[in-house]
Amino acid sequence: MKIIITENQLKTVVFQNINESTSNEKNKIFLKDKFGIDLDGKIKMIQNYEELPLAFTSHFYPEDFNSMLNAGGPFYVMNITKGYKIGNKYVNKLYLYRPRVDGSSYLVDQDGYNKAESTFLENLGVDVMGLTIKDLINIYFKEEDKI
Repeated sequence: MKIIITENQLKTVVFQNINESTSNEKNKIFLKDKFGIDLDGKIKMIQNYEELPLAFTSHFYPEDFNSMLNAGGPFYVMNITKGYKIGNKYVNKLYLYRPRVDGSSYLVDQDGYNKAESTFLENLGVDVMGLTIKDLINIYFKEEDKI
């Protein structure tokens, strides 16, 4: 017997699995087993310029960055291995992220290039699930995490 599942049905089932689970640990296991994503300990909240990794300090003046923090809340730095290749090898790359009030997001890589959230999620392979970066942060981020 063959079962045919459409992409939309897959999204619905996977998204329900993520949303209905009461444990972030279950979500982490699911994402690691099915999509190869393990962001445990790889997301850090940035609340002032001094916490910003050196890869990003050349992109901002301290006063401007702290003003952005005061106006819109904290940034998050994500240390991502999956989705960025040099040749055939995946390499670590840092991304600076902050959700905006209007529902959009600010996402820039360590080289200073603005990234679309959809492209970032597609590179991770979770775009088919309907997750956002904010969802991933909610699943993986803990206040005490350090990169």
